[in-house]
Amino acid sequence: MKKSRFIPLILIFCLILMLFCPAALAETTESIDQYSDTHPYVSSKYALVADMDTGRVLYEKGGYEQHPPASITKIMTALLCIEAIERGELNLDDSITAPDDCREGVPDEASTAHIVGGEIMSLEDILYCTLLPSANEACNIIAVLLADSRESFVNMMNERAAQIGCTSTHFSNPNGISNDNHYTTAYDLFLIARECMRHEIFSTIVGTVKHDIPATNKSEARHLTNSNALINVESFYGDHYVYPGCYGVKTGHTELAGYNLVTCVERNGMNLMVVVFGGYAYGTGFSNFTDSVNLYDWAFNEYRSEKLLDKGVVMGTVAIEGSKSGETVELVTMDDVCAACASNMSVSDLQQAVRIFRSSVSAPVEKGAVLGEVSYTDAEGNIFASTPLVAAESVDSRGFSLGSGNGLFSHVWVWIVLIILLLAAGFFGYMYISYKKHNAKLAKRRHGAHEVKKNEKA
Repeated sequence: MKKSRFIPLILIFCLILMLFCPAALAETTESIDQYSDTHPYVSSKYALVADMDTGRVLYEKGGYEQHPPASITKIMTALLCIEAIERGELNLDDSITAPDDCREGVPDEASTAHIVGGEIMSLEDILYCTLLPSANEACNIIAVLLADSRESFVNMMNERAAQIGCTSTHFSNPNGISNDNHYTTAYDLFLIARECMRHEIFSTIVGTVKHDIPATNKSEARHLTNSNALINVESFYGDHYVYPGCYGVKTGHTELAGYNLVTCVERNGMNLMVVVFGGYAYGTGFSNFTDSVNLYDWAFNEYRSEKLLDKGVVMGTVAIEGSKSGETVELVTMDDVCAACASNMSVSDLQQAVRIFRSSVSAPVEKGAVLGEVSYTDAEGNIFASTPLVAAESVDSRGFSLGSGNGLFSHVWVWIVLIILLLAAGFFGYMYISYKKHNAKLAKRRHGAHEVKKNEKA
């Protein structure tokens, strides 16, 4: 009986704890592709698996809930820098001097490449410092290089995120230092990372395992290694996570954010990205890596790549205005069209849609010019596959030709009148010149005769 008296007290105490811990009451939504028969195991707080080619989400656990990205923030900082390079505003081999306050706002325990104020190194090496060892001070250097201040650069980050399609993201610094106003979602981060991987400079750097930086005016040579344990056997996190086919992208960790990771893997004709937020350390392991491996194993076991169309298949034609010969150009698929399909679905259920951007285009047209798109969707409108439609051959613009086109000068009678007028103008011009020459000869003869008479009288 005495023990039973404590049961209500214990229950009341637990209820009070729950009231003070509302996060414990919150449910993390979880959804899986409707065609999947299985369910992956994920221990981290949030996760997402998506097809990089189409953006189709195969699995998400709290994928649209806000969470601090920690150092994965740095991919947005690098993206803005790389886009400036691609616009010709900067060059990879530019020599950059680190400002004296490059370590301002960076905690002592935060990741660093030990860059100090006044140190000079190439912009390429600064990008490697940003993305491989996740150097916080390197992000501050990039920020003031591209903008008047770090605050202005952060505004650029938020504007670019919105352009990419992020709706639940806000950055407050360029490196991911914890801040209540610094957050994103697994889905938004997928959008950002996918955009980053479309840029060759970015994908090359994040796919690099090791990089050596030569000695500078302030430091001896540095040896950088990638913190992503899915591609680096020498990673700080251990050598047992390496995953075949992984080629990017970035880790992130703070006490508030937990262990975060975004990676991408290409295998068996599929190109997938996994985002994991809010992971934890256990013994000698880290759940962001184990969860990512589990999610990839699940996806590649559950889905297969089905070819729907070959490269080079004719899907339509477009009229060409002003061509030398022929009035149309064929549109063909730019690449093989493949879809990630679960084992319990039939590709025959997918619906093909061909979209030609314009009914006609003006010559010249270069071979490979993108003029349309073909896509495959299910009954709910989810895109399973797509590829651009391109011009199968080059079409030159016509030169000066008679009776072609659809304007005034396409009429033969107009050209006949013009030719007659030109001939008449030529004839009258010839007659006028002949008349002037004849008069000149007569004047010369008269002048000669006048001189003879003048001499006889003398």
